[in-house]
Amino acid sequence: MIIEGDGDTSRNLTNANDNDKIGDTSFDVEYARRQLENLLSNPDNESEDSSDNFDIQIATKPSSFSFSKILSDYESGGDFSLSSFPTPPPLSSIERDRRLFEIQLLGCLTEGDDAVPELWNHWYSERGNTAKARLEEIGRMFNDPKNWDECERKLTDLVDEYGVYFVEPINLLATLYFLQGKLVSSYKLCQIVLTFKPYHIGALSGIVQVALGLNDLTASRRWARKRLPESSLDPVLGEGGALENRREVVQQPNNPERIEWVEKAVTAAKVLLVRAERRTKDSFFGKPDAHYSIANNNDSEIDVADGFDCFDDESDGSAWQ
Repeated sequence: MIIEGDGDTSRNLTNANDNDKIGDTSFDVEYARRQLENLLSNPDNESEDSSDNFDIQIATKPSSFSFSKILSDYESGGDFSLSSFPTPPPLSSIERDRRLFEIQLLGCLTEGDDAVPELWNHWYSERGNTAKARLEEIGRMFNDPKNWDECERKLTDLVDEYGVYFVEPINLLATLYFLQGKLVSSYKLCQIVLTFKPYHIGALSGIVQVALGLNDLTASRRWARKRLPESSLDPVLGEGGALENRREVVQQPNNPERIEWVEKAVTAAKVLLVRAERRTKDSFFGKPDAHYSIANNNDSEIDVADGFDCFDDESDGSAWQ
């Protein structure tokens, strides 16, 4: 969620050309990723499909998932849970590289806030330059309330197109609902983002303000403790007693809470990667051979899982409470 000046709705970055179109996909890595995930998710594609039309069939395959319908049902009193969503896509090598780079960026937060814009840029780019450009365009439309209905439609379209596991459209939609006064829905969307990315600094910041708007002081305090702590970059005295430039003198934060937060965030990101790898192996490559020993791997995975639970130790272990 973007409320405290995260900067992602106001960045004036050049929009990328629309290279997701069918006729120009030779070097579109994101398009190739989506093809691969579709193939792995749908191994029983009809054999009579001709190779000439195969790319078009993949790109235009209809989906029964409708995020706008889920939102409408929720506002009407319906259920809204993880079971409402499609199963996560398989972990491609491209997605694995993205997650590893995300872990590196999270680790850089111990050195200050310089990595924050890079982290936002990385999240916006998770589904390629076209999706990123569309998100930035929608964010710029937030300034005029007359555009809000169109923003909502475009954001739900993005979720339907790229999947619910691309959280930035959901995060922007949570911001939009906050601006519109739809606080209950905004809170739920923040929870969705934090379920998939418990270290999402924007959603953690936004959900605190939404909880305050709902007059839920208990929730606001609990979520506030999960936000990224400030770096202690105060000016220090030099040898002659003069104040030195803090950015030149202090290279790392001396706030232990900040360091602890980063360690937990990195651990949470790693456990989500482990789970995605295991899910892909089990779902798409079958179970391991009977003689394969899992015991040697369990200890390390349990340690990572414990770290993930520790990141959310102020609640019941789930963002969906």
